[in-house]
Amino acid sequence: MSEPGSPCFLTHFAVLRDPRQATKVLYPLDEILLLMLCATIAGADDFVEIGLWGSEHQDFLRRFLPYEQSIPSHDTLCDVIAAIDPELFKSCFLAWVDGLRTDVPEVIAIDGKTSRRSHDRR
Repeated sequence: MSEPGSPCFLTHFAVLRDPRQATKVLYPLDEILLLMLCATIAGADDFVEIGLWGSEHQDFLRRFLPYEQSIPSHDTLCDVIAAIDPELFKSCFLAWVDGLRTDVPEVIAIDGKTSRRSHDRR
């Protein structure tokens, strides 16, 4: 996949344990996580929209993972996400987000209008 320390999404989630029985898994956890990330970034708000987005963008998703069984249903997405340890998921997510900005120095946003005193003084 990618080297440790890289901002690759799935690398940071590798410690998540798939809560399902291994013999019954049709959709690997990494495929579900990638689908959820991509669909959410694209504006999907719920599991139904995530499933629809995935069905419409299978070619894109298959550039990264096989998706041999196609896209899971919204019910499957909901069940898998509900079964994942939320605290571990949170720590994985925060580590991923933090890893995205490792090369970026601390940034302080300054409103240019305020600093030039051209803001509305009312």
